[in-house]
Amino acid sequence: MKTFYSTAYARQFQALLVLFFLLFNKVALGQSEKNKLDVFLKGMMNYYGIPGMQVAVIKQGKLVYLSAYGLANVPFSVPVTTKTLFPINSATKCFTGTAIMQLVEAGKIKLDDAAEKYLKDLPEAWQKVTVRQLLTHTSGLPDIVNGDTGKMIAEGEDSIALVQVKKLPLRFLPGEKSEYNQTNYVLLGQMVERISGKSFTVFIEQGQFVPARLEQSRFGDSHDVIPNLSEAYSYKYNRNGLWRRSSELKRVFEEFALITRPAAGINSTAGDIAKWMMALLDGKFINKTSRDIMWTPAAHNDGSLAPRALGWSVSSKGQHAAVSGSGGMRSAFSYYPAEELGVIILTNLRGANPEKFIEQVAGFYIPILHPYTGNGLQPAAKAMHQQLLKEGFAKITNVYAGFRQKDAEFKLPEYAVNDWGYMLLYTGHTSEAVEVLKFNVQLYAGSANVYDSLGEAYATAGNKKKAIENYNRCLKLQPENEHAKRQLQILKGR
Repeated sequence: MKTFYSTAYARQFQALLVLFFLLFNKVALGQSEKNKLDVFLKGMMNYYGIPGMQVAVIKQGKLVYLSAYGLANVPFSVPVTTKTLFPINSATKCFTGTAIMQLVEAGKIKLDDAAEKYLKDLPEAWQKVTVRQLLTHTSGLPDIVNGDTGKMIAEGEDSIALVQVKKLPLRFLPGEKSEYNQTNYVLLGQMVERISGKSFTVFIEQGQFVPARLEQSRFGDSHDVIPNLSEAYSYKYNRNGLWRRSSELKRVFEEFALITRPAAGINSTAGDIAKWMMALLDGKFINKTSRDIMWTPAAHNDGSLAPRALGWSVSSKGQHAAVSGSGGMRSAFSYYPAEELGVIILTNLRGANPEKFIEQVAGFYIPILHPYTGNGLQPAAKAMHQQLLKEGFAKITNVYAGFRQKDAEFKLPEYAVNDWGYMLLYTGHTSEAVEVLKFNVQLYAGSANVYDSLGEAYATAGNKKKAIENYNRCLKLQPENEHAKRQLQILKGR
């Protein structure tokens, strides 16, 4: 896709867009910030089919938002509360990165030392891998976990898989590039234990849980009986070695080998993660210098920046740079240093991927990131959206023709227009949502989903006749669409 605006014009337009949002955003008038965010989050839950969720926001070192939504246990209708625990999976690595920096501050480890200095029995090819490369996934080590199944590469005791992975060749030369794997954090966990003389879980509990006063958080997996732990769900499941998709929720059973607890082992609440983040910012674990080092992205051998820092992922988007952790395709947290803003989203749906909309949540506190600015949309949809903010959504067909005239390769995927329409719907811009979703019908008239979505928009707008009409069109194309059937029953009062 071509760039349609010069950099200078883009900056001017961005400033005007923020002003437009602040002055004319219909949702902003007469509603509290919490109510607006509640509506948006419930909309995201509906859109992605998330059974239960917790959200916390911290700003300038204080908790400013904490809410719980939906069900922790679907068959028994157990509601999510602020004390419900969720596995944070790989976001545990942020705790591990912090633990390593605690040892660095104590003078017990150096980031650029070779791992062999702190660990025994490493294969010769592994011995020059540094602590920093383990933390940033630039080590090139083979993975002890099968990425397709989520299970260890060898059955039996953890030690069997560890012996097996040490026989495998390097994936690439250390520092050459980035490739995510769990072996790095298995070794880091062993490093923490050998240097501290404590088990990894005890070191984290004493060094981070206790100082931050995390009253709910604990280690464990589906084998453990953990009070207040939410069930986990997915619309994808594995049967007889094959992954399948379902329109109905399936339970998820997760097993984290003991040696992989440094990679994915913590269960927590959004409130506890918020307290942990505030404690980290307050210097209760490590000082600011160490924190800045931890949040600095690694460099590959050729000087290019890696996407990860020490246990954390890093995104650089100008003044809105963020550091983040995510795990299990269902939990995520981000911190925006320039704005002193942290957002935590925990869900019980594997596949919810809250990292996809966490920046939009941040936008309720950072205006330029608000979803109504187009933030979070696919690039072509975002370009269209921003143009329509100036010209009006009734001109969507003409604006699209203009973009196509400038660039014959300009395309709007069906999913992107659908996401765009729902963003408008869930930020209270119903009439604009109807225009966008009508346009999706124009582009993809053979898709049942576009009629389903437009039906929902019309129902929200109070146009019962048009809603029924579009749900019926959906069912002609897809007779088994249960959502359309349910909505028609509701609309017809049956």
